[in-house]
This record gives sequence, structure tokens and C-alpha cells, in this order.
Amino acid sequence: MVGSVSAVLLAGLDPKVRFQLANSIWYCQEWSFEKESIGLNKTYFDAQVMGLDFDDPGAGGIIPGPCCSWARSSIPL
Repeated sequence: MVGSVSAVLLAGLDPKVRFQLANSIWYCQEWSFEKESIGLNKTYFDAQVMGLDFDDPGAGGIIPGPCCSWARSSIPL
């Protein structure tokens, strides 16, 4: 579910236009993230919220993966 204002705007788009929104929040997995905040971001922004080990050398390659799949690979890496 996307917030009500966004839902109204999205419903009025020209059917010939392909519109996709990809929201995500990435935080240091060592931090605690309030569950209510995670739920609100998932509900109102349809966001994926994930903890990540930013000290891992491969961390930089993890974030673009989901973003590109949500955007149907229209984001060049």
C-alpha cells in the first residue's frame, strides 16, 4: 500500500505511461531500527527496509541489485 495521496496520483496516470517507484532504506545492521518506523515506511512508501554490513567490501554491490530489479533494469550500473 502506498500513502493515500500517492495512490490517488498513481491512479490518474496515463495508461500508456509505465511508472514504477522503488523506495528503500538501508541502515547499518549493527543499529537497532524501530519496528514501527519500518512498518510505516513499508506501508506508506512501499519501501524495502534492510540492515546491511557496510564494512563488508561486497556491500556496495548489494544495494543496486534490488533497486534495478524493482525498476525492471532501467537503471544502468
